[in-house]
Amino acid sequence: MEHDLTSVIERYPKLLAEGNYPRIRQFKVPGHYNFKETAADYTQGSWLPATHEHIGAFTAVGFFFAQQLQEKTGEAVGIINISLGGSPIEAWLPESVLKKYPKDNATLEQFKNDSLVAAVQQTDKKKSAAWQNELNQKDRGLAEDWRSLPLQSPEVTAWPSMSVPGYWADQGLGLLHGVVWLKKSVLLSDAGSPEKKAKLVLGRMVDADSVFVNGHYVGNTTYQYPRRRYVFPDNFLRRGDNTITIRLVSQSGKGGFVPDKVYGLVRGTDTTSLAGRWKLQVGAVMDKAPSQTFVRWAPGGLYNGMLAPAFTYGIKGFIWYQGESNADNADEYGAKLKELLGAVRTGWKDSSLPFLVVQLPGFMQQSWDANAHSGWAKLRQQQTQILTLPNTGVAVTIDLGEWNDVHPLNKRPVGERVFLLAEDMCYGKNSNSNRVSGPTINPGHHSPIASKATLRGDTVYIDFRLHQPLQIKNGGTQLVHFAIAGTDGKYHWAKAGIRGSQVWVYSSAVKSPKRVRYGWSDNPLRANLESKAGLPASPFELEVIRH
Repeated sequence: MEHDLTSVIERYPKLLAEGNYPRIRQFKVPGHYNFKETAADYTQGSWLPATHEHIGAFTAVGFFFAQQLQEKTGEAVGIINISLGGSPIEAWLPESVLKKYPKDNATLEQFKNDSLVAAVQQTDKKKSAAWQNELNQKDRGLAEDWRSLPLQSPEVTAWPSMSVPGYWADQGLGLLHGVVWLKKSVLLSDAGSPEKKAKLVLGRMVDADSVFVNGHYVGNTTYQYPRRRYVFPDNFLRRGDNTITIRLVSQSGKGGFVPDKVYGLVRGTDTTSLAGRWKLQVGAVMDKAPSQTFVRWAPGGLYNGMLAPAFTYGIKGFIWYQGESNADNADEYGAKLKELLGAVRTGWKDSSLPFLVVQLPGFMQQSWDANAHSGWAKLRQQQTQILTLPNTGVAVTIDLGEWNDVHPLNKRPVGERVFLLAEDMCYGKNSNSNRVSGPTINPGHHSPIASKATLRGDTVYIDFRLHQPLQIKNGGTQLVHFAIAGTDGKYHWAKAGIRGSQVWVYSSAVKSPKRVRYGWSDNPLRANLESKAGLPASPFELEVIRH
């Protein structure tokens, strides 16, 4: 939710260049935690319009939601953007809820000690600084000024090479932590102009980089997740050979260049690809960087510091887009999500406050293993538990992710799908209804979400919360990504088909079906069940009951 429009400019360049929506405004809540008490108000911040000057700082999902809402109602729309990337749900829960979870409550009690928090932060800071200092002292590239060496120099021509994009662990260096210097030559037919700008688009790199063009520093990023886009004066470039140099620091894991991203030099409308062979040389070898204690994400802190002060504002509804940081411990997520709903409804003194959840998109490599463990799939299922409470909705987004990026660019349809739910709940002709079934709901606004699995004979039939027409994505003829498990708990891929508003599932390998799954993987791109309106069905795992 914190990911802003500037970060997705590649997908929406015209919006950032020309967008002017003065009747859409955002209040971006400053990042702040408090473990001792709920803050009464925000210490800073202001309402800013989505005009050219400010639109880039708007939450991307929130803006596209607001854009739809403003077009629908013709009224001014305000967004209170209460978000902090990477935070787990526990950080947004009040102390009264956290007391039900001993481990979380113990951490909260521990962090109420200001001296302890200061000591933790100081220790982390010292460890990080010591690691960086040792890295810099060991780095031959800094000592010998490798940033200025042209690729054609005798020193560099003797370096080994690797393919970009890719990871050096897979290309002979092994799981090396420390710093690696890389160089690529670009041949240009004309010299650069001081009146123009050029740009390096460098996908994503793991972990931290500093980038130079012909020895000129053009930018850096300190961690792996942001997309690298470095704008610099065009006259850093010259006619003939130009050397791009990257100092890439691997703190842990596999260092290198994330695959399936764009790597190129952009000048005007021309892009020169930087994919291919790069020269590389190891500057320093280190142990893994010391881990950090993210105090700002500890239980209760963001509820007190960022969420609770918003209870003095009048609001129409609440959108929750979070979960990646809980995928490794998803078992309690559904219960905690309900507790969060209770907390915001209590805080705003509105027992029927609309509460809309964005389900996790697809992420990481696709798996074609019927028995694959998936924390992301488990968390998606946990997210749907909120639907047992009134005035709630879930926007399914499994088709909108990127396998190699936890921050996918495609934000517009996410905001639009959330708006469809809000339109039904808050702005349609039957918006006073708090039921999610029956004639008052427009099924075209909702993704199919399975409610039960029934065994009839040797076939399992899946019912969905809304009795809505179903179809196979892209006009396909066969449903995929369904699996059945018997008494041994082992899943087998199964045949499946649509019968009206139901799906039938069958496998000759399972004589007595006990459980059924659909789309159960981190990135279920093959999953192809959707509503007639084209909204993807939510992945699920259900126990099979006998008819």
